[in-house]
Amino acid sequence: MERKKRNHLQSIASNEAVSEVLGAILMLAIAVALFALVYIIVMAYPFNSSPPRVDIVGTIQGNTIVLEHRGGESISASSKVSVVVNGSEYSLKVSEYLVDTNRNNRWDVGEQLIYYPSVDIKGLRVEATVVDVNTNSIVMMEIIQQGGDTQIPLETTVNPISPYDQPSPSLSLTASGDFRLNNVTLFYRWSNDNSSWNGGLHVIYDSVDSNSSNMDGSTDKGVETNFANAQGITKDGNSMTIQETDTAGQDHKTAITGNTCNVDSSPDKGTETNFVNAQGTSRDTNNMVITEVTSGLPAVNEHLYVDSFTATTTGWTNTGTTPYLSAIDGTNYIQTSTNGRVGRWFTFTNTASTGNILTVALSIYVTAGDGDDDVTWSIDTNGDNTAEYTGTINNPVGSNWYSTGTIAGLTTSALVNSSRASFTYVRSLPANIIRIDCAQLNVTRTSTINYQIDFEYNWTKANNSDTTEYLCFYVTSHTGSETLNINYRNGTTWTNLGTITTTGWKNITATGLTSKTYTIQIIGTTETSDTTQDTWNIDCIFLHSYNTSNYQIDIEYQWIAINYTQVNKQVCFYITSHTGTENLLVNYWTGSAWSLLGTITSTGWSNFTATGLSSSPYTIQLKGVTESSDIVKDTWNIDVIMLRTWNGGIWYDANWAYRKKINITGQIGAGPNYQVLLNIGETSGASGVNFNLGGHSSNFPTGKNTGGDLGFTNKSDTVPLDFWVEDISGIAPNRVAKVWVEVKDSLDSSSTIYCYYGNPSATNASNGTNTFNFFDNFDDNSIDVNKWTTYQGTWSETGRVMKQTSTATGDPKKCIAKSASQSDYYAIRAKVRPDSGTSSDARAGLSIKTDLSNGQGLNYVFHDFNAKTTDQFLDDLRTWGTSYSRAVWSFGTWYWFEIYHDGTNVNGRIWDINSTPGGFHSWARGGRSGYPALNGGSMGETASFDDVFVRKCIENEPSYSSAGNEETLSINNGEGHNWSIYTGDINPDSNSPWLWSFDFPNNIGYYEFYSRGMYNGVAETAPINADASCKN
Repeated sequence: MERKKRNHLQSIASNEAVSEVLGAILMLAIAVALFALVYIIVMAYPFNSSPPRVDIVGTIQGNTIVLEHRGGESISASSKVSVVVNGSEYSLKVSEYLVDTNRNNRWDVGEQLIYYPSVDIKGLRVEATVVDVNTNSIVMMEIIQQGGDTQIPLETTVNPISPYDQPSPSLSLTASGDFRLNNVTLFYRWSNDNSSWNGGLHVIYDSVDSNSSNMDGSTDKGVETNFANAQGITKDGNSMTIQETDTAGQDHKTAITGNTCNVDSSPDKGTETNFVNAQGTSRDTNNMVITEVTSGLPAVNEHLYVDSFTATTTGWTNTGTTPYLSAIDGTNYIQTSTNGRVGRWFTFTNTASTGNILTVALSIYVTAGDGDDDVTWSIDTNGDNTAEYTGTINNPVGSNWYSTGTIAGLTTSALVNSSRASFTYVRSLPANIIRIDCAQLNVTRTSTINYQIDFEYNWTKANNSDTTEYLCFYVTSHTGSETLNINYRNGTTWTNLGTITTTGWKNITATGLTSKTYTIQIIGTTETSDTTQDTWNIDCIFLHSYNTSNYQIDIEYQWIAINYTQVNKQVCFYITSHTGTENLLVNYWTGSAWSLLGTITSTGWSNFTATGLSSSPYTIQLKGVTESSDIVKDTWNIDVIMLRTWNGGIWYDANWAYRKKINITGQIGAGPNYQVLLNIGETSGASGVNFNLGGHSSNFPTGKNTGGDLGFTNKSDTVPLDFWVEDISGIAPNRVAKVWVEVKDSLDSSSTIYCYYGNPSATNASNGTNTFNFFDNFDDNSIDVNKWTTYQGTWSETGRVMKQTSTATGDPKKCIAKSASQSDYYAIRAKVRPDSGTSSDARAGLSIKTDLSNGQGLNYVFHDFNAKTTDQFLDDLRTWGTSYSRAVWSFGTWYWFEIYHDGTNVNGRIWDINSTPGGFHSWARGGRSGYPALNGGSMGETASFDDVFVRKCIENEPSYSSAGNEETLSINNGEGHNWSIYTGDINPDSNSPWLWSFDFPNNIGYYEFYSRGMYNGVAETAPINADASCKN
């Protein structure tokens, strides 16, 4: 059968034949040269007769050389290492590559030297030599990796199947090849018609084709950039961006029109220059200037004599000529001796003053007899012959001027000019003659200052239909301290809009803007007795109106040619980031309308059943949930938009090549969000595991909180699960990861999750904070005050641990997890390290139901720091509980502690850091409420804490049950050759021939097969055509 060109670990440099003898001679020469090189290196040091006893073991981990100190004495970090790769020597200094965990500058037991060669060492011979610098002796010389043998053919072949028709539910398959090959893997594919191949769990991924469809006939809304970045089937960090646009689209700024209106029929007050400079909609530093002017009154001092007379009575004798009382001349006057006689009306010369605030008095020149008579005066101002102002001049005598004094109420020029006077004689016996020769109004006023401003401005083409309308001013400067009132004309009166109190922008709601014409008044707030002249420089006055923002997005995407015959169909999105809070609706076109598929609510993957996918093309719509009155502009960055179709189960993310279904045994009372511990092996060689990854992890976790390429999903394989890597043990390739997974689905009954691996681009997803109710591994060396509060003791977070270092007495010393759950059936687990103490009453451990105010709670602790053999329950400051004997514990050693309350009992346990936890001890105790806490002692002891978390915990816990076979992903990108690794039978990697029991996972149909082997890390090239085929 046709196969690709066979691979060889070492190619022959020429096409000429070389005899086996010559090859052997060449190999001998190389060995001699290498020995000489090592001899020269070693002999460069004067040897000491007492070399240290050291057990150093070398391993290859990927392309990394690891030398681990497994036992014996420590050696100086100044020692030398020689690494030879395929004949090339590299000289290393231990101190430059040593992971010196205790920083003592020595290579101790358990510490590793890690070297990353600059060349690919896969399949090459690797040797290492370690020379102790103090004794100048070789302490390790080892061939870590044998080089590839010449002329080993990298070829395996699945043997022919006979007969072609196989009715049995299983088939024995064999493959042949060089016995030295390993990791021989069986590949297969399946077809129902012997032409369309879709073997294994076959998933077809179709990236979106077009962004130009217009199924509904309406214009797209929003802005889209880099559409090509969303046309992929795996996330690659390059995203298309879509952003909402404001569909309101109405924003009007209208400059002020005029300054000559006069809607209140009163003149403007003040001075205004450069009005045109305010007729803008933005600042330009050119200003209109308005200044107050004084509206105060001038001083007045007038004597207004009688200038006419109208006789309406006949009681007085008029002598001379009318008006009789205009001057003191002795020839023109009026007189009487008859009681009660009235003479009227005498009018006066008009005043030359204007305005008000006048002071007015009536003065008459009277000649009288014995001084016991009176003259009554009256002033009429409205012509109705009824006096508005009256008074009496009592007992005039001789010839003199007599004044009424200030006439209250007679204060305006109008009243003065309309005044007319009459006089009445009031006699006392004996009768006397009274003569009045002259009468006058004395009008006076003290001058006043009153600065005022009052201007009208208007718009004749204002936008009055927008939902939001503002009147905007920019005041560049202001001299003075007065505030300006801004009023608008509501038809008959002025109504206040607001005030301008400072310079800069002032935006006032334009109340009353109901027509194209809009008039405002600018008037000072102090319009009486204002003695300070203010000036304002105004850059612009305009109306700003707009419709309330309404951000929308509505964009169509389309697949033109797609596979729609598969049973399962999904539309898949990967949202890299989202700015805003709005959700995205995903709709599909039914042929006449849009119908909902689902809603994108978060970043990451969002997968929806592709309802309606029954033909090509297939069109979807992305539309915002809030499409009216949306004032926030949202932006989405989308890495992937694709269709995923398949027969059989689903596959969460094509970036992962492998997965296993993990079965979890449920327990009544567990509920959702329960944390389950899994022990995961790197390969089948890992021991003490629940299941292993068969060596297919691209980046197996390397330490605590390093997630490597692991990922977990829920039972429906649609929701990613949070997890935290507690610890890694063992040596590659047989390492074991302890992983806590938070199972979202209820574990009241048994359930399943999926473990994904084989993703070289995966980022670390291990996250204790997301996995547990409470978590702190103290890696930031700073106490998080949002998580913790302390009660007594000296607590600090240093060296990536929490420490209580006070040796003073204080009962209790607690660090309380105030943000953790207070509920029953939540356990606090932590590493605890007793550091010092001597008292038989000393203690350290964990606490629950701890009061924030006094630190008291229920505890499970190491008790008695003298004997060091007791675990015990404690109710702080009340009583000690049940105690348990144990093996002697040690200062400076870490131990796991865990404690929880079940509503009746306190349950606690302690176990060595590298062992498996036993069951809980119980103590019937309650009467407390509060939070989980760290107990740092009370009797002068000190202790440290690490990796604290609070998890769900019930008596009978959900636990790992079993794992399914490894599944692989077969992806169709349009090539039509879809092979899957067969995992239904484990190949033991025994000598050729290799054997599998194939169980036809896709049931009846056509099957094709090929095999691939490896040697020293080099894989066989896949064939062009199948090795064997059959029909079931």
